[in-house]
Amino acid sequence: MYAGYLARLLTPLGVYDLREDSVSGAMICALGSELDEVYEQLQSGLADAFPQTAGAEALARWEQALPRHGADPDPDNRRAALAYLLGQDEVSCSLAAIRAALEACGVPAGLEMSGQNTVTVTVPPGVAGDAELNLLIRGLIPAHLGIVWAEGE
Repeated sequence: MYAGYLARLLTPLGVYDLREDSVSGAMICALGSELDEVYEQLQSGLADAFPQTAGAEALARWEQALPRHGADPDPDNRRAALAYLLGQDEVSCSLAAIRAALEACGVPAGLEMSGQNTVTVTVPPGVAGDAELNLLIRGLIPAHLGIVWAEGE
């Protein structure tokens, strides 16, 4: 694949003898096969490099990098939560997306708009004072929204 690409790239220069039995041609073939190997290795691991396409094993590694990770068994929901938490492209900051991220991360909180730029976060009794959980929730809610904390039933 890459040997042909390199040959097409260099042929217009007219400087190299690109026949297979020439030194330049043999170098192009050797470089091309090495580049093909590198390309194959990159392709095999590329899906796991992004949370939106990561397999089960890589998804678990992505989640371990965060202070809180998915509790949802559905990999698609976990990928969406990771994308949200990591601020990846095409992440919606709608109330529904924030609720989905909270749920997929196992955060026991309700979320409602309570004003033009304010949301009310409702947490179960006994959880309201959990500083780590409050910090996580603050991190999930866009900075332009004010937060009103409420204790649920």
